[in-house]
Amino acid sequence: MAKAEHKTKALLYKEARFLQNSGVLQQALIDALARRKCAVDRKRHIGDDTTFQVINHTRSQKMLYGQFLMYSKGSHPFLVAYEDGAFEFELEEHKLPEKDDGKRREFLESIFYFAISGNHVVLAQSSALRARDFETYLNWLLHETHTLDQDNHLALSDHASSINREKIEKAHVKKVQLGSPLETKLATELSPKQQGRNAQAVRYVPTGRGFDVLRAALGDHWFDQVRLKDALDDSNLQVKLEVTYIRKTPEHAQQILDEIALSMRHAEADDVTIKLHGGGEIRGHDLKINGPTSVRAYNGMLDQDELYARMREWLEQKIAQGLIDG
Repeated sequence: MAKAEHKTKALLYKEARFLQNSGVLQQALIDALARRKCAVDRKRHIGDDTTFQVINHTRSQKMLYGQFLMYSKGSHPFLVAYEDGAFEFELEEHKLPEKDDGKRREFLESIFYFAISGNHVVLAQSSALRARDFETYLNWLLHETHTLDQDNHLALSDHASSINREKIEKAHVKKVQLGSPLETKLATELSPKQQGRNAQAVRYVPTGRGFDVLRAALGDHWFDQVRLKDALDDSNLQVKLEVTYIRKTPEHAQQILDEIALSMRHAEADDVTIKLHGGGEIRGHDLKINGPTSVRAYNGMLDQDELYARMREWLEQKIAQGLIDG
């Protein structure tokens, strides 16, 4: 039997909200899964016909638990082979075993776990699968199964804890800052050898939130003229958006600023800083409800039953603490 090791997994809370009604995600997803009982019928293509996302295993025990997978068709994983003193790692192709049992096998790229109680959603994300991917997939599945009207939409929203809401409401916000780095990406995908032979063809284009802010401020005309020969990875250039007021502001404007601050929980946590009257400060991480948990793993695979129990206990704890309304 494989020896157990303990892994730390970050849990994240989201609140399910429907655009046009007060639907309940837990029941809606149970209904959608009942209409697509076979896993192959609920796989969704991502980008091309070789990568897929799918809700795999599910379990309903007061809460709805499940796995959300991403896998690739026809690809082989590579192993890193190395030894002490080697100047570089070797990459070895690991071919999938061929078995005469009639089952097709594909490479699992990532696995992500969820637990849903009503509209309370607890997620254990992976590096490749994030909450936004799960939200997109849920909308696709609910629409495909006609569980959700085409003109309706589901959002998995971050929920500012009642403690930080009280801080903002009591002290009020003086300043909201949203900072984002300027980033670039290759305009065309070239291999390293092609880049060497076609140096003039290599071109970088602006991407990311920072350039989106500049586009809104300076217009598409300026944006389209930006031609970059090099990446901005090490440039340390950053766009900073600031919302504040001089001296004082009326009550209704203060309410708007407070709401802007609370809405910043949907932005990248590292990008947000909220300054309160009296010198207090709230960082973006404080606006989200998340926390670590320890789970046993065997050969790198998390103990699913233990993880589900931890997710349920964590949600119950946050409700008991008053961070989430029950």
